[in-house]
Amino acid sequence: GFMGILITNMVANHLGFDKKDIHTGLFGFNALFLGMAMGYEFNFNGPFVVLFLSAILILLLITVSMRGYLNKYNLPFLVFPFIITYWLVSLSASNFDNIILNEGHSYTINQNLKESASLWYQITHAMDAIPLFPFVAAYLKTLAGTFFQNSILAGILVAVGLLQFSRIAFSLSIIGFSCAYFYYVIFGADVSDLTHDLLGANFIFTAIAIGCFFIIPNTYSYLMVVILTPVVLLSALALTKILAPFQIKPYSLSFSLITTLVLFALNQRLFSNYLQVVTLQYFSAEKTIYKYINSLQRFQNEHLYKV
Repeated sequence: GFMGILITNMVANHLGFDKKDIHTGLFGFNALFLGMAMGYEFNFNGPFVVLFLSAILILLLITVSMRGYLNKYNLPFLVFPFIITYWLVSLSASNFDNIILNEGHSYTINQNLKESASLWYQITHAMDAIPLFPFVAAYLKTLAGTFFQNSILAGILVAVGLLQFSRIAFSLSIIGFSCAYFYYVIFGADVSDLTHDLLGANFIFTAIAIGCFFIIPNTYSYLMVVILTPVVLLSALALTKILAPFQIKPYSLSFSLITTLVLFALNQRLFSNYLQVVTLQYFSAEKTIYKYINSLQRFQNEHLYKV
């Protein structure tokens, strides 16, 4: 993941892209996902390095192209570049004999026995045996799964970081995951699926994106998160079934798809009632809502009444 970010930003810088975009992570965050996904899927060897470098270059080209196209509609490109590049790599890698898949994910018992001898593994998974409510354990493992980890400790670290970054975003992550967990239970689906292949992360990402990042956080944005949860659930499960014959995973595609459709629909309105799309992004839900309320109070009498 780190090498993906480093190479992408270096290439983007040398090609003359806006340094402000590079510094804000616009090009790097998809590279982080791609780097972690490839490190998770494949064994490291010489041919993998060549494949990795090629994938990073493809990712940069797709990112720039999608950004240019979606900017015309005032839409974000989210993780579409990561998903498309991952598909291209996965579909082509099956033709290469020297690109070896990581079989540890297929033979998990053997892999766990092999890794459990490591002191680092023991520290990382030291909290896995602590008795927790199933919902809490699933939530923490889903947060850890965002970084392709599966330990309770990793989930706690991500949760603490999210809480420190934004209390609003943290509350929405819990609401989004709670709704997904509830729908899984009432539909009779396997709740443990939420902790695998970023499936549960779709609900957390969507909750934060719609609830407080792209939309001014308020009661209606929270309600929108609850309403959209079954939509994300249906699209995530459907995409998993559709892509299964190709042996590729949708990862966070349903989050990107639903978020883009919602923002596109909101941009078509004549009047911004209930849900107010963020026009000036401060990358902080608390700061965004403060600036919005402050602006309303300052300029509420700016326009004259029409007679």
